[in-house]
Formats: sequence, structure tokens, C-alpha cells
Amino acid sequence: MSETQTRTASIRQNGLASRLLELSPAAVLITNLLGEIQWVNRVTLTWFGYSEAELQEKVVDVLFSRQVASDAGAHQACPLSHFGQRSGEYDGKQWDLVGRRKNGSIFPVRFTSHRLSKTLDEIVFFGEMNFPLKDADLAKRIEDERLSAVLEMVSGLAHGCRNAMQRAQSCLALIELDLPKESSSLQLTDRVRAALADLHKNYEEAKSYASPITLRRSDVDLAKLCGDTMTELSIELAQYSVQLKVECDSVCQRAYVDQARMQQVIYHLLKNAIQASPELALIRCVFHASTAPSGEGLELRIRDYGSGIGEDIAKRAFEPFFTTKQQGTGLGLSLCRRIVAAHGGTIDFVCHYDVGSEVLVQLPSMRNES
Repeated sequence: MSETQTRTASIRQNGLASRLLELSPAAVLITNLLGEIQWVNRVTLTWFGYSEAELQEKVVDVLFSRQVASDAGAHQACPLSHFGQRSGEYDGKQWDLVGRRKNGSIFPVRFTSHRLSKTLDEIVFFGEMNFPLKDADLAKRIEDERLSAVLEMVSGLAHGCRNAMQRAQSCLALIELDLPKESSSLQLTDRVRAALADLHKNYEEAKSYASPITLRRSDVDLAKLCGDTMTELSIELAQYSVQLKVECDSVCQRAYVDQARMQQVIYHLLKNAIQASPELALIRCVFHASTAPSGEGLELRIRDYGSGIGEDIAKRAFEPFFTTKQQGTGLGLSLCRRIVAAHGGTIDFVCHYDVGSEVLVQLPSMRNES
């Protein structure tokens, strides 16, 4: 048995290594310095339609067409069977190629080679294959990975800090028992308790932002939803006094959206408008049907008449954790963008040079046609 075969056999015998390679979402193969296949995972077998025995010791070129998947690939037309001749150049090298299945059909594939062994007498390569991603797919994948990391981080912090916050609240309660009822220190303990509540709220908001969005659509009366949300905010933001004017087409009284998620959008947009408005100012909330090239849709406009925002802030307003306020996580508008995108829509600021700000939400397909 050659050294390559011995090393490949050790991978099969190593339960963890073998399982990690088998669980890889990418197609994986291992070759020797001649480009002869020594091992493949199940994804490779599924993609190409071969059995493991049919690929054993075959030159890796059997999996690829002479065609190339892109103009760039024309200058690197799959010399995969010659690893040993120029091994140093192939470590970490990537090709956009055309895979060839057993039945002769072809498909685009991105092949990346990694040198596992660097001894002079034996060179072993690990090949990883993925479907090339379009720019939009790549951006979504990066966004999903980032959200997953944020969710994992926040969940870990919340779990670790929950007990600490509970202990702090218990200590506050004990301190308050020793204080006279008229003590000015009670105001300090109230402020500490409020700060702990804000901290917990920030954790929950960050966790909610990073969590996957699953829509449960139903026919929703958006005018009523807006009024209910304003009632909730009038209690939460009792120190503000504004006037809300809702304009809604009759057809918008049955918008086919996720009610709870859309209420989150309206909540954050109205809250921002209220906090930006002067005393007794008007806030307009307009829902109406719209016609776009893609078909019938819905527009939501929330307009305040406050001091407005600059163009530089408007460009960054939907970025996660960006805020101009002293309190808050800066996730409200970013969460709105995720929810609207999940509905297949868009959200943006509309520029007004006179006074105030306006947010425009555009959603496709506002009715349940079923």
C-alpha cells in the first residue's frame, strides 16, 4: 500500500475526520500527486453520479469537461491531473470549471485545491468544489453568516448575563428594604433598576434582529394596525404629544402580510417619527395601492415634520448598530429592512428639502389571491 493510500485509509478510520468531510456541504475529494482520486465524499458522488469504486484511482480530469465556465477559466483549462509537476502553484488555487456527470450532462463548478502533504516524495491534495455564487447570492450568504454570528454572540452574552442581572436586582431589593421610605437614595435604585431593564431590552432586541425571519401571512387591516401601534406608543412615549393622521385605501385594509412583523416595522418607523417631531406636530401615515412593472403592490409612507436628517445619515440609517441617539441599539431600522426584504419589498428614505423626514416602504402583492 502506497503512502497516499495509507494516509487516505487513516482518514476513513478517523471517525471525526471522516465525518467532518462527509458532512461538508461542498463536494470533497483527495488525490495523489498524479491527480488520481483516492477518496471522495457523498456530495461528490451525488453531484457527478458515480459510485466510489468507479472513481477510485481515476484521474480527476474525468469529472470535468474541456469547456470552461468563464473567460478567466480559459487560461487555466483544468490541468488538475498534473498536480505533481507544479505543486507549489496549486496550493490554494481556484478554478471556475465545467463539471461533467457520468451521464454526460455538465454544470458550473468552482474547484479549490489545498495541499495536505508537503513531503518531497509524496504530495496529497484536498479538492473542494462549490457551485459559483452570483453577487446577490454571495451577499445574502455573507449576511446570513454575519447574522448567525451575531445571534450566537448575543445568545451567549444573554445567557451569561441573565444571572448577573437577576443578582443585581435582588441586591437592589435588599438595599431598598434598609432605606427609609422618603430616602432620596430610592431614586438612585430606581434608576439602576431602569438601567438593568434597558440592558435586558437591548439584549432581546439584538437577539430578535439576528433571529431568522419566518413569515405567517394573513389579511391585515393596515390602518387599524397603525392605530393600535400608535396607542401603544402613546403610553410608552407619554412625554411626547403629536397628532397622527392615517390615510388608507380601502384595498389596503386586506394587505397580505405577516401582522406581527409588519407591526414591528410600523412601530419602529412611528417611534422614530414621534421622537423627531416637535410638540403637537403632525405625523402622516399613508397606505395606498401602487402599480409597478412587477405587478400590483402596496406603498407605506410615514412622514414627520421634525428637523429631518442629512443625506450622510440617510445612507447609513439602515446599517446594523448605527444610531444618532444616546439610547438604543441602532437595530430598529435595520430590523425593518430585514422584515420588508422578507416580504419581497424595499424600504428607503425620501428626501425632503423643506422640513422633516419620510420613509417609503414598497411591498409587492398586497392581497391573498388564494
